[in-house]
Amino acid sequence: MHKLLIMLIIFGCLTVAEARAEEAPAFKDKEYLALVDAARAAPEKAEWCKIRELYPDTSFYRALGDPLERGKSQAIGKKLIIDRTPDSLDIFKKFMYEHFGNLDSHRYAAYLYRWNNDLTSQRMQGILPGAVKGRINYIDYKLARQGAREMMKCFVASGNGKSYETAYRAIQADEMFILIEQYFHVDATGGQTISKDGKAYTIVGVQIPESRQKLNIYFHLDDRMIKAAKAAREKK
Repeated sequence: MHKLLIMLIIFGCLTVAEARAEEAPAFKDKEYLALVDAARAAPEKAEWCKIRELYPDTSFYRALGDPLERGKSQAIGKKLIIDRTPDSLDIFKKFMYEHFGNLDSHRYAAYLYRWNNDLTSQRMQGILPGAVKGRINYIDYKLARQGAREMMKCFVASGNGKSYETAYRAIQADEMFILIEQYFHVDATGGQTISKDGKAYTIVGVQIPESRQKLNIYFHLDDRMIKAAKAAREKK
């Protein structure tokens, strides 16, 4: 999406957030991490949607900062690529564990693994440190792909995006961008964020490339997302 749309989303959300009272969150870290551990041990039995649902109720989600800002996973990955230190590796592994409920963290981990693998398969130096015979053992590629796929399924199942009543329920801006650009493969043409019946919505105008047909996709911004955005803004 272009910069204008990003600004519309961010400005609109924070304007709505200022009108809402902040509450002290009751974090559910222990319950969340228990589900994450179970998913890592047995992905085929994982409660993916419950993990995603609990994620905004954790201290990890709040510690990440403004959920309206994009590219948090990429920032951690870039630090690892550039620094290539034990500390940067520990930060990366900790991030991927604590943010298991983050759709983009799974997508980006899989991307890094593929990129590194492509290089090493051509007998070039990989981008990631700690390779053993060209392989990275701290990224489970199969799990990352499954995590991205399952988290997207949970997001898509939250609505159909055709109206306020059936809006997709988003917990991060990254999700909306991924859904529009990489899942539906449509072009964003504009957007606005409004408050309706005490809830915040982002309406994104899109154009289908083949037919040039224009449509609106509706997103309900989870209340916890709005509260986290407000809390992050107040710290600045």
